[in-house]
Amino acid sequence: MLRAARGRFHWILRPTSPLPFRLAGGGVLLLGRNDSFTQCYWPGTETYEPEVVACLERLLKPGQTFIDCGANIGLFSVIASATMGGRGRVVSIEANPGTIERLRANLRANGIDDLIACAVTDREGEMELYLSGDGDVYSSLSTGGLVHPNSRSTLVTARTLDSIVAERRLERVDAIKIDVEGGEMGVLRSASASIDRFRPWCIVEYSSLTWPAFNASPEDLVAWCESRRYAIRTFSAERRAVVSLPDDAWSQSYLNVLLLPEELLTAFPTGSDSA
Repeated sequence: MLRAARGRFHWILRPTSPLPFRLAGGGVLLLGRNDSFTQCYWPGTETYEPEVVACLERLLKPGQTFIDCGANIGLFSVIASATMGGRGRVVSIEANPGTIERLRANLRANGIDDLIACAVTDREGEMELYLSGDGDVYSSLSTGGLVHPNSRSTLVTARTLDSIVAERRLERVDAIKIDVEGGEMGVLRSASASIDRFRPWCIVEYSSLTWPAFNASPEDLVAWCESRRYAIRTFSAERRAVVSLPDDAWSQSYLNVLLLPEELLTAFPTGSDSA
């Protein structure tokens, strides 16, 4: 209640000024009054995808490199940077032109300077990005799912993750977050060389609502993991540990799955680890 009142008071006095929201784990998120993210998730911002927050806070270490595919306004980029104590590298990637300026402001406020405005998929060139009627929260390279076939669209640059890693001359990639409204398999396929070289862990949004729009299925993900020697798990915010997938995983509307290199499985905290 106090948080909501503070925001209302702030925007009454300064309606066009973003509200600085201090995150519990460090960092600040600048929230615009009319931003779709604010409208959807504030004042309960810290309850948004708690398993992703807990995963980043538990698994990331200072000095590592984190790539945020589908960064939106930068929440997870900011959390990753704060978790690494500013002693790591964050590469934030976002395609939606309606989100870029807020993302840039949030990165700048947290000392992050690596923003790439593009879509990530398994082929390069210009592509149509379809924009949801709900504003700048949802956008996708395919209609269906959360994006209506009659949605407006805009041309954006599409790149592979391998090309971005090469362009940025990254000497390590430790973790990748992928949330691109159904096109997650395209991002994974676009990063084959980087994944084979660096063996990062990946947290990937699976959705029975959005994946079909890309003709993607859980079987595709399983086959990809088998070909790259990755195990599929998820992360429990309550236990702050890696746990097995629930029995109904592939029928859930949304589930953040954790892809772990098989040779490094014992290095990750499991449900039996109380640390």
